[in-house]
Parts: sequence; C-alpha cells; structure tokens
Amino acid sequence: MALLDAARAALAGAAICGALVPNCGIAQDRAAISREVSAARASLRLGNFKAAVVELTKAARAGDAEAQYHLASLYRSGQGVTQDRRRAFAWMRQAAGQGHVKAQFLLGRMYLSGDGTSVDRETGRNWLDRAAASGHAGAASLLRDLSWAKGTAARQDAAPTVPRAAKPAGRIAPSVVAGARPALLEAAARGQNDVIAALLAKHAALEVRDSMGNTPLMLAAGAGHVATARALLASGASLDAQNIAGETAVFLAVRKRKAAMAVEFVAKGADFRILTRNRHVAFEEAIASCQAPVVEAMLGRGAGIDASFPSGHAPLPLAAQHCDLPLVRVFLERKVGLDSADRWGRTALWYAAERCDGAVVTALLAAGAKPAVADRDGWTPLLRAIERRQSACALTLLSAGADVSGHTSAGNSALILAARFGLGEVAGDLLRRGAAIDLRNRLGYSALMSAAEGGHVEMVRRLLKAGAKTGLRNKRRQTALDIARLAGNDGIAALLE
Repeated sequence: MALLDAARAALAGAAICGALVPNCGIAQDRAAISREVSAARASLRLGNFKAAVVELTKAARAGDAEAQYHLASLYRSGQGVTQDRRRAFAWMRQAAGQGHVKAQFLLGRMYLSGDGTSVDRETGRNWLDRAAASGHAGAASLLRDLSWAKGTAARQDAAPTVPRAAKPAGRIAPSVVAGARPALLEAAARGQNDVIAALLAKHAALEVRDSMGNTPLMLAAGAGHVATARALLASGASLDAQNIAGETAVFLAVRKRKAAMAVEFVAKGADFRILTRNRHVAFEEAIASCQAPVVEAMLGRGAGIDASFPSGHAPLPLAAQHCDLPLVRVFLERKVGLDSADRWGRTALWYAAERCDGAVVTALLAAGAKPAVADRDGWTPLLRAIERRQSACALTLLSAGADVSGHTSAGNSALILAARFGLGEVAGDLLRRGAAIDLRNRLGYSALMSAAEGGHVEMVRRLLKAGAKTGLRNKRRQTALDIARLAGNDGIAALLE
C-alpha cells in the first residue's frame, strides 16, 4: 500500500510539475547542477533572493530535490519572486517525492491547511508520517498535536451544541450533521450567517478548533467572510487566538489577501505583531504582499517603521523590494525611516535600484534617500544597478550625485562593472564625473581588462580614448592584451597591440 501511495504521489506530482513548472526534470550535467545549487546557497546567504530563484530554477528543473525544496520555499514566502502558493506546492511535492524530509514535512502541512492545494487531511498525515519516520521532530510533534485535536473534536461532536429538535434558520450542510467537524467551524468556513446566528443563540463554543487549531473566527478570516467575523467577534470570539502554526485571524486574513477583513481586524485592535512559529508577523506579511490599505491601517495603529522584523527584513526596504510606488508612498508620507536598512544593510533605494523600478527610485531620491549607503558587502544602489545591467537606473542615480568612487568587497568599482557588462553610456557618465580609470579590483583587473575579457570593443575604444593604461597586469601577470587573446577577442587584441 505504501508503494502504491508513493507511486500515485509521484504521478500526481509529475502532472502538477508539467502544468505549473515548464521543462521540469530535464537532464543536465550533475556538475553543472551542483554549481547552480552552490551559487544559489551563496545568494541566499547574502539575501539576494532574485538571483537565488534563477539559480535554483535551473537545478530544480534538472531534478535536484534540494533546489526544488528551496525554490518552493521562496515561492511560498514571495522572496525574490511573486508569491505563488500553487507553484510552491508543485515544487514542494516534487522534492518530497524524491525523499526530501523537510519537503515532506512542509507538504504535509500544506495539505492539512489547503496551502496551494485543496485540503486533504489524510494525504497530509501520510506525508507527515513519512517525515516523522525519517526522524523529523517537527513532523512527529505535529502528528501528536493532530491526534490530541482529533480527540478533542470527537468529544465536542459527541455533545452537539444544537439540540436535534432545534430548527435554525438556514440549512446546515450534511457534512456538518455527519460530524466531519463541529457545526460552528463548518458554518464559519462557509460564511453561513443564519446558521452562525442560530448556533450562537444556543451558546455554541466560540473557541472550538479544527485539526490545525483554527477557531471559527480564523476560518471566517481566511475565507473573507466579513459579516461572519463580525458576528463571532460581537459574541466574544478571541481576536488574537493562535492556531498550531501560531497564526492569528489577522495574519490569516493578510496571508489570504482578504484586505477588507484585515483592515477591520486592525481597527478592532488585533495584535499584528504576534509571532508565528516561523517567526513572521502580520505586518511583515502585509508589506511583502503589497497590501497598501492593510499596511496603512497598521501604521495608523502604531506599527514601527524603523524596527526590523525577526526575519531580518525592515519595513520600507521590504516594500521597495517587492512592491510598486503606491505602497512605498504609504511609508514616504510619514517621512521617517527613509534610509533604514535590513539585516543585510540594504535600504529601500538599494532594492529599488536592483530591480530598476524607476518610479520608486525617483520618489526615494526626491524624498532625500542617500544613494551612497552601501550594504554589508559594499554594494551601493549604483553598483547594484550596474551589476544588474540597469543602465537607466544607474544614470538616474549618477544624476542624483551617487558616489562614483565606491567599490564592492571584491574591489569592483562602478567603472569596472560597467566595462565588464559593456554599459557604454554609464561608463561615459562615470568618466565625466571623475571615476578612476585605472583602479583595479582584488584580482588585479582594471576596467580595460574587464572590457577586453568581455569582448566589448566599443568600451575598449572608449577607455583607450580616455587614457586607460594598457601595461597594467592582474594577479596572474596578464595585461589587457593577454586577456583579450586568451578570450579569443582578436578585434580587441588588435586595438591593444
């Protein structure tokens, strides 16, 4: 039976992968896959999630389980990519099907909560069982919690809150009558307000919970049933109760993008700073998903702009990383936290420059954001824009007075990067603003050497005209001419001879 279940899971996973993940499973050289995974890990350590997504996608499509797991996690959280729960589920299932224990645990939770798929408690438990059998402590703990919750639910169903003779207005679904879960939970999930009223009139237990620890209010919140939530709150439902994952009603409303519901909860005093088990808070989730009305409501109720989240992110930088101008403006109107940085030292301007959102870059500069603030690895917004080949944003930053003398921890200046990628207009502007033409990085490469290696003929001409020295040598004792010849760039070699 276990083998049959595994086969079915693999077939279903393949179907999902084919539908949601193009080119999934294409064979590649294992060494190349290993390089992509190693590069992705480095990008994740640096917090460069967009680069990690690109690297992980290549390895995940080639069938690497670890890459599939990390890619699923990024799609699930919306870091470096637009949040997509269905795609997260597809990749998580691929990794779990290959025996990745952490993926099996998370896949089980996704099935239990309907995260990226329909709720399937039996399949969810099966995946948790597999993870627990492989020694995953979290899976074993959750299975114990589920067993306790199931026993509690059975006792509650044995003493129904609505007497058989009662005939409440509205129809209770047959599954509720059969005792699949307590009637108030089912009615809250479905938004059956007349049934809710009848059950509350009979003093139904407001804090009854399902197998994941969700109360009726949480289910109403996640489904966006505003009227149902109001009725439950009016009857005394706890607004800040937490489920097994540590999520509250306001957190679920935000995660499910039920903005009107979340705003109403905030107005009623919901605590949007409560940590989930994954150490996330509703305020952070609202920013990452670009829900401007919710963020504005939370700021109005005292959410801090300068304080960092436990994840290491900071409010305004997180908004600039994921969102367009409307949400960024919500922060700019308060005129504080403009140059606040996250755990990696990155400001809002840094992230806006990285993805070259011209409107956000312009708004931040107009508000007084400092273009010279570098992250922990020495990357300024200008350097990042150039490294991402974003010429338009680089020129905007230069016109705003960005420092042309900054360099990364590897010693790469703005001019060296512009030369490496052949960004002629940017290089010209840098030279006009006094960028050091013969500065070399830690490997001894100058801008001329970088242009020669990259095969950028016009860049080489521009640098030679500006007076770049041809006799400089890198750490391997190579000149720009040597580098051009080794790279097979004969046209550039002719210019340098």
